[in-house]
Amino acid sequence: MDILVCSIQGQRYGLDLNKVQSVVLAVESTELPNAPDYFLGAINVHGEITLVVDMRKLFGLPIKELEINDHFILCKIHKKQVALWVDQVKHIKHYREEEFIPAEQVLPELSGLQYVLKEEGQITLVYDLEKILPSNVISLGCGSI
Repeated sequence: MDILVCSIQGQRYGLDLNKVQSVVLAVESTELPNAPDYFLGAINVHGEITLVVDMRKLFGLPIKELEINDHFILCKIHKKQVALWVDQVKHIKHYREEEFIPAEQVLPELSGLQYVLKEEGQITLVYDLEKILPSNVISLGCGSI
């Protein structure tokens, strides 16, 4: 499986590359009143309104201001385009099946965690974003303009 590895506050996270469309530098977003607090806002990506997910809030990490070197990972989640705000994109790598440790063997209490990868003395948490971002919430703010 090909995994895009990114970091948020020094912790490494992995995303299935099949869900990733592209990576762009972060830009200011428009706030969304009454949206769940883990949405930073919305941006226009080639005429499509795209929700920006504040991954720090989603994972319960300390909040920070958007910085010029931050990235948005544009993904398809529940058939909708969503931007995931991360600090940095590290690399894309192909991992063999035997390198994946099923989450239930290590951290069964973490909702949406699919696998854990150990590499170069570091741990990468691979999440299934469709399990941690509900489809009914994603559908609220997405569409074309």
